[in-house]
Amino acid sequence: MEAENIFQYVEYAVRTHPEGASGSSLDDGVAQDLLDKMNAGCDVPEVRARLRATGVLSSNVDEHSSSISILHLLLFRYEAYNLNTFSNLLTRPQGCVSSSARAEQLLQTAKEAIDMASAVGGRPASSSTCASSSAASASAKEKHAQRLEQLALQSKINACALEANATAMESQAAAMEAMAAVKENEAQSLEEKASAAEAIADNLEAAAAVAEALALEAEAQAAASAAHLAACLKAVGSVNNQSTFPIFSQWSNKVYSCGSY
Repeated sequence: MEAENIFQYVEYAVRTHPEGASGSSLDDGVAQDLLDKMNAGCDVPEVRARLRATGVLSSNVDEHSSSISILHLLLFRYEAYNLNTFSNLLTRPQGCVSSSARAEQLLQTAKEAIDMASAVGGRPASSSTCASSSAASASAKEKHAQRLEQLALQSKINACALEANATAMESQAAAMEAMAAVKENEAQSLEEKASAAEAIADNLEAAAAVAEALALEAEAQAAASAAHLAACLKAVGSVNNQSTFPIFSQWSNKVYSCGSY
């Protein structure tokens, strides 16, 4: 958890620094923002005063300096601002634990070889000395061979672990690919349904247009029928007014007077 926090602090410093990852110090504004993110509950001048009092920060540094390194802020945040801790931080071997352990083993082997060579070179050449030196050399070679064998075994174990990890990642990739194919099929199905719905909507729209055309045609036919009926009624009226059909004329006048039309 703390490693993740430190990573976020450094990432924020890189993101806000004008020179990015090449920057070497933070101005007081950015440093104060980092202290707030760390919940340090203090300001930058107080950090400088504490570091100067414990010897981490040199007394020659200007009290009115407007910049401070993120290392000093981290030392203050984790209360590691005493001089011994700071010295240990500067002299501690870098790298992962396994690399440091292997380097120490190789260094120890080299020291043993140097001590053995010095012992052989500084003594008179006698049979007992040569025999002892040969035995020591054989023992050293045997130890070295054992170390090499252990390293080879560890390398084999690491290779098997890497292979298993690669197999697991390959299986995971295959599963993700299968899932992507399923999603693609679902998307294609949805697209087909959308196309079918669009076709139905187009058919409905065409049917509505046909219905509208039929309605207009019916309306036109109704208007024509009404006009025809009006013409017929008008013709009937003119016939009623002719003297050659007096009876029909009288009957029509009676009908008109009764309000039948």
